[in-house]
Amino acid sequence: MNYLRVIDIFARRYFYQLISNSDPYCELPSAVADNLTVATKVAQQVLCLPIYVELTEEDIQLICNTMVQ
Repeated sequence: MNYLRVIDIFARRYFYQLISNSDPYCELPSAVADNLTVATKVAQQVLCLPIYVELTEEDIQLICNTMVQ
């Protein structure tokens, strides 16, 4: 994400926190972190790439080319 920002691609984390960390759920036995290793890893790694109406074809090409490097 930091590298993308340096080249003016402003991605953000897609999952800010797992729902299991929210107040209504955090006390449930199923919310124990050891039960959610894959979900935790995904939440830390998945990015939301730029998506907005004014995104140009050039921007899309830059983003795509950057992602495949």
